[in-house]
Amino acid sequence: MPAEPTPSRPSPRTRRVLLPVTMAVVAIVVAMMLLNRESPDDVQRQDQVRAWTVDLDAWAEATTERLGPAGTPEAGEHDLAALFEPDWTQPVRYPVQPSTAGWAEVDAVNSACTAYTSFIQSGQEAVQPPAPPTGLDTEHPDAGETGQRFGDYQLAVADFRRSTGAIESAVRTFCGTYPALVAAHAGAAEAQADLQEVLRCTEAGCAHSPDTATTPGDLVERSEAAAAIPNEQIHASLSTQCYLADLAPVCAADALEAADLARAWRAWDGELTDGGPDDDVAGTATIIEAARADFDAPDADLDRAGAGELAQQRLEEFGSTLSGAATDLSVALDRAPA
Repeated sequence: MPAEPTPSRPSPRTRRVLLPVTMAVVAIVVAMMLLNRESPDDVQRQDQVRAWTVDLDAWAEATTERLGPAGTPEAGEHDLAALFEPDWTQPVRYPVQPSTAGWAEVDAVNSACTAYTSFIQSGQEAVQPPAPPTGLDTEHPDAGETGQRFGDYQLAVADFRRSTGAIESAVRTFCGTYPALVAAHAGAAEAQADLQEVLRCTEAGCAHSPDTATTPGDLVERSEAAAAIPNEQIHASLSTQCYLADLAPVCAADALEAADLARAWRAWDGELTDGGPDDDVAGTATIIEAARADFDAPDADLDRAGAGELAQQRLEEFGSTLSGAATDLSVALDRAPA
């Protein structure tokens, strides 16, 4: 049998060439492993960024729920413009212009005012987005996107506060006056229903009905509640502040008229208390007509109807400002409604 060939061995020269190559390959592999291995600082930073991202997500969701479109007065079906009635801002001109407000309207106005002022206040007191964790390098690329969100969220809150804050004073002024005027008319309307049982009234004036057994004292009490007291309340409210700054001359004219009407009714009530004749309250009609003729509007182009339209426009602007700010905020927080 022929002998099997003996395996060849690398020559010493070949071994000298392969050894450095092998060592170089090993060195490269080790270097790559070292480069790819995360240091403890890298792991901590990435954990902090993830935690910060979760906090920002939770903050954005809670803020949008409270201050986004779903939290606006409009979403709660509160609309000051729809509840505004120009007649309720004016004096009680009974019997020429009987009061039409009711306590249901008073409740609706108060609820709407609470919704508007609470929403604005919530925005002014809004919690800022959560700050980065202590020690996190926000300039590091790992934190770049989350850091940008944080800055964008801060700007969004500032814009919301600026938009809603611009109308805060006007809303609070309106809600500090208008509900009291509506309440005065609601009380007058209720009392006028009682007064009509014992009083004969036409647009020329009123007289005690001879067909009733009501005493002068009872009549005085009813007439005070129907006209004198509500006009005194209206005078006090409008003399303190106008429901809209743009209509200050209108409020001043109405305050003076309300005071004149209250005095006229008090004078007639005094005659009844003294046992005098049941004369017509003709003075009230005279005062009302004079007030209409001498109405002092803010400018020559604005009459009673124009004053009401201007007020309506301002109230619509209040609602649109709040709804617009809420929508802008939700978009900025990436929580825009579908």
